[in-house]
Amino acid sequence: MNWNIVPEYISLIFIIILIQYSREYSTTYSLKNRLFIFNLWFVLVQIVISIISILAIENYSIIPIYMNHIVQILYFLSVPLLPNIFLLYIFAVIWEGEVNVIKYLKASLLLNSVYLLFVFSNPLTQLIYHFDESGGFVFGDGFFIVYLISNLYAFAIIAIIYIGRKRIDRNMRRVLLSFPILIIFAQIIQGFFPHTILTGSAATAGLLISYLYFQNKMIYVDMLTGINNRKAFTKELTDYMIRKRELEIILVSMDDFKDVNDNYGQQIGDSLLKAISKELQKLAPKGNVYRYSGDEFVILIEEQESNKHKKEALIEVLKKNWIIKGIHLELSASICVLHYPKHANSLGEIVQVLEYGIGLSKKQGKGKVIESSDSTIKTIARKNLISTFIKKAIKEKEFEVYFQPIYSMKENRFTAAEALLRLKHDELGVISPGEFIPIAEEIGIMPDLNYFVIENVCIFINRLIESDIQFDFISLNMSNSQVIDNELIFNMNNLLKDYGVDAKKIYIEITESIFIDQLEEVNSILNELGEYGYRFCIDDFGTGYSNITNIISLPVSVIKIDKSIVYKSMKEEKNSIIIQGIAKSFANVGFAILTEGVENPDHLEIAKKLMSDYVQGFFFAFPLPKDEAIRYMGKRKS
Repeated sequence: MNWNIVPEYISLIFIIILIQYSREYSTTYSLKNRLFIFNLWFVLVQIVISIISILAIENYSIIPIYMNHIVQILYFLSVPLLPNIFLLYIFAVIWEGEVNVIKYLKASLLLNSVYLLFVFSNPLTQLIYHFDESGGFVFGDGFFIVYLISNLYAFAIIAIIYIGRKRIDRNMRRVLLSFPILIIFAQIIQGFFPHTILTGSAATAGLLISYLYFQNKMIYVDMLTGINNRKAFTKELTDYMIRKRELEIILVSMDDFKDVNDNYGQQIGDSLLKAISKELQKLAPKGNVYRYSGDEFVILIEEQESNKHKKEALIEVLKKNWIIKGIHLELSASICVLHYPKHANSLGEIVQVLEYGIGLSKKQGKGKVIESSDSTIKTIARKNLISTFIKKAIKEKEFEVYFQPIYSMKENRFTAAEALLRLKHDELGVISPGEFIPIAEEIGIMPDLNYFVIENVCIFINRLIESDIQFDFISLNMSNSQVIDNELIFNMNNLLKDYGVDAKKIYIEITESIFIDQLEEVNSILNELGEYGYRFCIDDFGTGYSNITNIISLPVSVIKIDKSIVYKSMKEEKNSIIIQGIAKSFANVGFAILTEGVENPDHLEIAKKLMSDYVQGFFFAFPLPKDEAIRYMGKRKS
């Protein structure tokens, strides 16, 4: 065996495997992918020619001279063509769709015409090689030109990568540079050891590196649906952004998809996702459909391709009646359409706008199409500003806890109060809890805020006791997720012990929605908390969906009638009669009724009809700083 070509035999095996995987796992059929696969095939051919060339040289005495010349000419033609073809791939990677690769191919062939003439005329000129009857194959004086041309193309690749460096990231530059560097290195070695063939091996190694970085389907394809995944979306979007393409980015989120899995099983849910992905690919057949997350898909459409018809077709597709294994399924989809770069300039901003739009669509009743706008961007910018500010505010204790006194109808004085968080920004002014609480939950600082509120409630209770002010309870709001957080309750108990506060004096306000999911778990946790002494207020009663029997079974002491019920009772007598009946029923089984939103005498009359034990609202007291609230509650009569 000729050990000089062993590397080529090994490379031949690798390149065959690489071709198989590239054909099976290629993510899209873009120009750069087609050129990559063409490079693989050309390297395969070049390696085969190299091996045949060496074998022909070794057996020159038994092979007709004309056949040996044909083999050697093919070899010397293939050597500089290898980096030349890879150069076309580089153009496609950096400037796909912006340069005419065929034009560069023609120009390249024109430049190669002199070299082609040089190679084809060799049997006459013998500049590259010739055969000696006694010594066999002999290198000619012009042999160096073969590798000179090849290296010039390799340096051209390096130059092109440098010119387009701002359009590709650092890792991509390094990967692309590996090919020409390996080619140059291999040919330098061949200059010292001309009978050792390494060109194919160097090309195989360079293409393998490129394949692992650019082409591997296992990285970029969603294994369930077979379409591109979120990582592929991020990569492709980054490429578009580098090229400064105008895009419409459409995020599709299926509504209530969880119900399909719950009612029919995951197998039906998976089949439905596959069916949806196939329909979406019909609208964007160039591979620009991606599975963004579990039941979400994203579509990239270049602005010049985008039109109203496509969006209408998308909506119609998602509204269709899906038949999966004989089961008829109907579900809507929330959609957000983002115009890039008009309404976002970075990947982070794009993700923010898309997810904000989907959230807005679902809040508006699902199945809505939300298009990005200037107002959307302003809203997100405000949200980001608030998010940054509340992180700073919790560290520097810029939050304040106000207390709104609650009036007892029986005792004709203030006997309770609700703790309310307040936040003020120098530019934005007062930020309402309705705005900053959801953001605080999203960024994960609600436990810190709850501790802050609880500590202030403990201080407030001790101040009331020191001032000899009798009171029934102080209530505080807590999100459903926080109520069932065992760690929070454990820390809360320790905090109460540190301040010497009786848990019976603290009422935790919860909303009716806490009973919708995990009812048994919630019942267990709330009853356990009741054993510690905590009591609960059902906040905003009348706006949720809870079953009254759920409330009766828990350590609930107060039912807060939502202000919207009060306002409706003023307009519609039926509403008034129904809510009076419900309030009377609660009162008969021992619950206290607290009517909130009492802002004028008419509201107070409704509160009386509801047999309210407590009333809360601006007609009696505004939320006040701690010291003012204590003075207010110290008043014996009001």
